[in-house]
Amino acid sequence: MTDATPTAATAPSANPWPYRLRLIWFIALIVLSTLWFERHLKAFVSQTAIIGGTVTLFGLWKLLLDAISTASREGPGDWMRRGFASPRATEYLGFATLLLAALYLCTSSIYLSYESDSRGAGPYTVEIWQGNRQLRAPEKLSSFDRFRGQPYFFHFGREDLEFRITEPAGYEPEVIPWRAGSQISLYVPRSFKPKQLHLVQIVPGASLIQDLPTEDKGLRYRLDLRRTDAKGSNFTATVDPYFKTVVYTGMSREELALTANEPARESTRREVQRWLTRLQVPAPDQAPLVEQLFAKPEYAAIERLVKGDQLTMTVSTVKAGDGVDVVKVIAEQKFTVSGDRSAAHFILLERKAGDAP
Repeated sequence: MTDATPTAATAPSANPWPYRLRLIWFIALIVLSTLWFERHLKAFVSQTAIIGGTVTLFGLWKLLLDAISTASREGPGDWMRRGFASPRATEYLGFATLLLAALYLCTSSIYLSYESDSRGAGPYTVEIWQGNRQLRAPEKLSSFDRFRGQPYFFHFGREDLEFRITEPAGYEPEVIPWRAGSQISLYVPRSFKPKQLHLVQIVPGASLIQDLPTEDKGLRYRLDLRRTDAKGSNFTATVDPYFKTVVYTGMSREELALTANEPARESTRREVQRWLTRLQVPAPDQAPLVEQLFAKPEYAAIERLVKGDQLTMTVSTVKAGDGVDVVKVIAEQKFTVSGDRSAAHFILLERKAGDAP
């Protein structure tokens, strides 16, 4: 008669608690690693084709488990139970805990997602600035390319990142703290506040347009622009010499470069043509006048206009005197911004009443 001696693989443990504690420890690690993966990697991996665009990392993990089970002729539960019963499992779990803690401490991620709103369907160009340098190349998002982003490893400390929509113009930058272990997720353009952009288009009116020269000769003209805000602070810009041309102002140089673009200039051209038609200027005479106005438009950068600001436009003649210029004001108009939405403002600048050329 043969005695049945329990083997190491089948003998029950005298104390089941070490096995149970290691199992709970393992489950906690799985939960925490899943949360880390969801926070920093899921969005990135879901956009990455591993094999033929159909097999993801999760699919590869399932294939690996099936392959081990087939080779060992044991289910995953059998070799996991045997592994957790071993005292060395504590060492492995401790190493995994340290590794997961390091990943939590040194991983951060940035993701941009396209989400259209009433302001337009894009495309949008987003720049990410870290201080005075770009963190990465500008990203383009649209309805056809809806997602951009990645995880960043070994990022420590805290700093502010500035996200800017550079195309199209009209959005305030978003400044977001970037910390170790953090995730930044922005929806473009929904997460960005619209700028209040007032593009002022200044055109010399009927009483002034014939006097302004088209080149620098003879009497010199100067256009002074003064923005006065609700607190009474003044910001000025000057166009000197001032020729027979269209002047764009109302915002900074960078904003003017994006806002006073070809469509905006074409809109101004149509306004000028309608104005000349109201003056009953014959069509053959309109064309050369329009060409003169748009031959070399001026862009006068100034502090951005917002609701309640007043823009004072002053035209002066300047004559060279004995060591000092003689200035005579011939036109002055004021414009007050009344709306809080972005808009273009067409202004005809006329001579002062009673001032003859």
